[in-house]
Amino acid sequence: MTAITYLFRVDWENDGDYTGTGEDVTGDTLGFRVRIQRGGDPNRPYDPARAGSARFELANSDGSYYPDGGGTPGSNTQPGRPVEMKGDSVLLFTGAVANLRFQPQKNRQSVQVDALDGLADLLTQTVTIGNNAGTTSTLIGDILDEVGWPAGSRDLDSGLTGIGVWWAVNKPALQAIQELTAAEGISARIWIDPDGTFVFRNRHHRIVDTVSTASQGTFVDTTTAPTFTDLDI
Repeated sequence: MTAITYLFRVDWENDGDYTGTGEDVTGDTLGFRVRIQRGGDPNRPYDPARAGSARFELANSDGSYYPDGGGTPGSNTQPGRPVEMKGDSVLLFTGAVANLRFQPQKNRQSVQVDALDGLADLLTQTVTIGNNAGTTSTLIGDILDEVGWPAGSRDLDSGLTGIGVWWAVNKPALQAIQELTAAEGISARIWIDPDGTFVFRNRHHRIVDTVSTASQGTFVDTTTAPTFTDLDI
């Protein structure tokens, strides 16, 4: 089995690229402390989507990641910086640094980087939309327009639920979208793709989309598969 080549980058200079000194942090990443999560919140009614998150830890024995350490990236080590994670050149996560946790212990000098994807941005922005009507997807599009989400970074199924009158007054954009997703049906989902695209899937997506109806791969043990006989099923 070929090993996967990973790439971890942080735009510490916040200039729109990852070419600055110290922005490729792959060499400092402690590989056994990497995590990416997406999905709903099972502790809330209707399992609403929550922001995707990523966590990785960087070795910091030389103190270069301390904001006041005088090294590189030094003072640029701040929340809000864009993050990109890849595996064999395939995007796994894009988002922004949400929190930095420094570990100064002698036997563990590191910094834990916590990042969130674009759904977190929608939670911090409010929308006011009055007396609109349409399908769930149309109204979700109206919300994305209101917060300035790029039209080229959306992938919206056609909503199957029509709403005669809908409005929101100073409501967090993510909350409004979650309510419309719930109105679409229990199987409807929203998420942010690894490339930053906002995705809405209607309540029928699991029975019509190829990704759900066709096998996406086969996984087998590398050893000879065992043979079972005389099974009482």
